[in-house]
Amino acid sequence: MTTYLKSEDRKKIIVELGDAEFILYDYYVSKGNIPDFSYSDMKSGLALGWKKDKAQRIRLKLEKAGYLRTVRDHNTVIVYIGKLRVEESKEK
Repeated sequence: MTTYLKSEDRKKIIVELGDAEFILYDYYVSKGNIPDFSYSDMKSGLALGWKKDKAQRIRLKLEKAGYLRTVRDHNTVIVYIGKLRVEESKEK
């Protein structure tokens, strides 16, 4: 998995959604190669200097825009990051 964003991808997200959404998305992308990383709103908020509510609000905007998808199944949580991965995950 790519753990960085190309400059055109960065600009697209910033223009489409905003700076805070890009910051959270970039944070998620940077953690993509860490096995069993916990993508919790609390942990993300602490890492970025935000309150949990702000991290949750921004995450929900990313999900609504199709950049992020979280699937919970019993004790497993799968996080799909990126528009292509999100679309592929819906086809399964």
